Amino acid sequence: MCSCTKCVFACVFACLLCAALAAGQSASLGLGRAASPEEVESWGTIVGPDGQGLPPGSATAAEGRSLYDRRCAVCHGPTGREGPDDRLAGGQGLLATDEARKTVGSYWPTATTLWDYVYRAMPFNQPGSLSTDEVYAAVAYVLYLNDIVGEQEPVDAASLLAIAMPNRDGFVSDPRPDIGSSAVAATTTAQVRVAGGAALGEVAAFTTPWGEPDLQGVWSYATITPLQRSTDLTDRSQLTEEEVAAYNQASAVRATSERRSDLSAERDLALAYNQVWWDRGQATDRTSLIIDPSNGRLPPLTPDARERQAANQAYRVDHAYDSWNDRPLQERCMTYQRVPPVPSGYSNTYQIFQSPGYVAILNEMIHDVRVVPVDGREPVHGRIQQWNGDSRGHWDGATLVVETRNYRDTTTWRGFSGSRHLRAVERFTRLDNDEIDYRYTIYDDTTYTRPFTVQLPLVSPPGYVVYEYACHEGNYAMTNVLSGARAQEKTATDEGSR
Repeated sequence: MCSCTKCVFACVFACLLCAALAAGQSASLGLGRAASPEEVESWGTIVGPDGQGLPPGSATAAEGRSLYDRRCAVCHGPTGREGPDDRLAGGQGLLATDEARKTVGSYWPTATTLWDYVYRAMPFNQPGSLSTDEVYAAVAYVLYLNDIVGEQEPVDAASLLAIAMPNRDGFVSDPRPDIGSSAVAATTTAQVRVAGGAALGEVAAFTTPWGEPDLQGVWSYATITPLQRSTDLTDRSQLTEEEVAAYNQASAVRATSERRSDLSAERDLALAYNQVWWDRGQATDRTSLIIDPSNGRLPPLTPDARERQAANQAYRVDHAYDSWNDRPLQERCMTYQRVPPVPSGYSNTYQIFQSPGYVAILNEMIHDVRVVPVDGREPVHGRIQQWNGDSRGHWDGATLVVETRNYRDTTTWRGFSGSRHLRAVERFTRLDNDEIDYRYTIYDDTTYTRPFTVQLPLVSPPGYVVYEYACHEGNYAMTNVLSGARAQEKTATDEGSR
């Protein structure tokens, strides 16, 4: 019910209506072709005002409250009136006034079409992910927010059809023959595909309306599989099922209250958060994320890189707290996950958006957004260097290939070193509704003796919501770290003068 999704849904529905008309009138207009019975069947049924096609199921507003809080309130507010996106409640009786507000209660004509809309287009970040009963629960709660149903009143196919929406008489039928009953009936089996979600027809599931491979959605690269293979696993590239289960169990209790009670104060502090806040993912069946070289280890550093690394470490020992410029980029809320990423303790999530000529990749941690042109334009001049480099992409069949270069010398990575000469080549290939094959290769002959390739899991976690990562909001780390360093320096000076 966010405004942008509503527009997409409306536009797509209009296009489908036109397509249905074209199919029905192809003999006279010479446009399109009639859909085959198999195609029509695969597209599913649009639930219209008559309620035809509503599936079995039932829920109450009381049951929908927690679902709404988890998956809807971030867009529409805790009572449906706050936003920031479309208001869902209130405004009844105000459409003809200067304070008009289009909400479900003030504007929507039928409760059955509200069910269909929620089913196909909501939630905004993962449309089509709700089960039938969850859709009934969400609809029941939105209707309850508008005082249309009671909190404990069951909502099902029959009750939705019987509900008289407040604005039911505010719509008039269109008598034009080209959108008469036969045309509308044709659209009830039309396929509706909303941006960012899976299509009902399998063939169109991974293709955008403009014909490019579709990578859109929320994707997690969280995993506890290490970047490099542990030296005690030598040449083993795979783990046994028992080993995977043991790693996952250890991760699941890593910061639980029961375990923390047995830790020293220092070790407990080092764990930082309680277990509920960690989202580290699970182990893959591989012993490392690095798949090339075959030993699963980073290639040796060049002599020059070893000198640079030693110099940087020595500088940090003596100057770690001189000013904010000497603090890590993540502490300064500049960037955390670099391009490309290495998994961390939480927020290991990409959200991918596409439009003709561009792919935008939002990284949840510190909300970095990469806008990747895929229209063949040249990279920016090498003198322009950025924390996360400059990315350009192209399509290699069904694979998005993204090449990034022009990093700053001061950009650092979790897990591996780099320099301004680093070049990263990422490859994204959609495998199914829930998985993208994602791997990248790092080239930097001033740092490594050879390139290396990393393969990360990229899966769509059910119900995952990407919230704003407001790193600076209430972040007192910089002030406290530097003031603490000044206090330590003063203490050392005072003690030295005694």
